[in-house]
Amino acid sequence: MGDLDLVTKILMCAAPEAFVRLWLGREVEVHEVRAADKELQSRRVLMDKLYELRLAGEAGHRWLHVEVAAVWEHDLPYRMFDYWGMARRTVSGPIGSLLICLKPGSRQGRPTNTYREADAGTELAFRYLLVRAWSWTVGELLQGNPALLPFVPYAGDANVAKVDDAIRTADQVEPRSLRADLLAALAVFAQNVFKDVDWSARMPRELLMESAIYREGEAAGALKGERKLLTVLLEAKLGPDAPRFATRLGSCTEEQLEAMGRLLVTEQARDALIDALERLVAGH
Repeated sequence: MGDLDLVTKILMCAAPEAFVRLWLGREVEVHEVRAADKELQSRRVLMDKLYELRLAGEAGHRWLHVEVAAVWEHDLPYRMFDYWGMARRTVSGPIGSLLICLKPGSRQGRPTNTYREADAGTELAFRYLLVRAWSWTVGELLQGNPALLPFVPYAGDANVAKVDDAIRTADQVEPRSLRADLLAALAVFAQNVFKDVDWSARMPRELLMESAIYREGEAAGALKGERKLLTVLLEAKLGPDAPRFATRLGSCTEEQLEAMGRLLVTEQARDALIDALERLVAGH
């Protein structure tokens, strides 16, 4: 249950309005928010979340692209611009961009909300809203939108006792389905920051079991174990050629992984096995 990327994607589906209000502010009246889940086919890129939204008093719709980065990296401004450019070719209407960065990182430069490019007389400045989670205080998150409670461990003044306060606050949220997802996300995020505490054990067990985050995390953990086993089998069967396929396991579907396992336990000539594996990972 520790995949931060998976958890943030589920959280953004469970409480989309919270992320829209981070971008627009609390006072704006949001009429409708819908997760679009647009895959950018030209580069096979999947955004963390793309929302289609309508605001009160506006006839048309607009879009919001939200990314959550576990740690600041120097190329994030370019990646935000790159996502925006690809989204522009996919949807119509104004597109806003929001980046939530959980940790500042080390030796990656100062987090910035602008991508700049200037060369041969051409100048570009692309700006997006950057939320630095460490600039939040626990008090702001406890008193703000309940859907942001899982981010408490990353607040600048967070500690174990204050995460316990967040657990008690999240345990009062309605509806129950949202409460379950908030507690599960909070457990994952807290474990990432305060590693010496078993945060799952502090959560109501029956709620964790109901959470989509918990169920998806269990499935992801099983797939991780399957990929590790396949890596061992590839090394045993193919030796120096194993990395050729092991590095591609992360992009394989569950069905492809199962088919690969069946291939690796059969007795085939080495060249025939490599050919079959190539066809499999290529999707043929």
